[in-house]
Amino acid sequence: MPRDARVALRHLANCDAANATELRNTYFPEVSLETVKGALRGEGRHARIRATVPFISKKNLGVRKKWATAHLHWTVANWRAVNFSDESIFHIFGSDGIQWCWREAGERLDP
Repeated sequence: MPRDARVALRHLANCDAANATELRNTYFPEVSLETVKGALRGEGRHARIRATVPFISKKNLGVRKKWATAHLHWTVANWRAVNFSDESIFHIFGSDGIQWCWREAGERLDP
């Protein structure tokens, strides 16, 4: 069982499975869901609600940093001249429901 637990952890780390249910259905269909969860807990992982972090590509991250650096010293008067608009929510990736993941302590915002 320890080898299977390491395999399960590898699948979770490589994003081959998003949660314990998907992991069980795809890689361990002969094992109960509670057994898979117990093995993950035994390896120091705990079920957590996935933090919602927007996807930002490396290219876009650089552009955002450049923009933020250019506007770092703007005054309140500068910002008052900017018009902000309402935003509409639409989902390109994933769903808006609760998603679960298995993480160790300190890994909350890891992609």
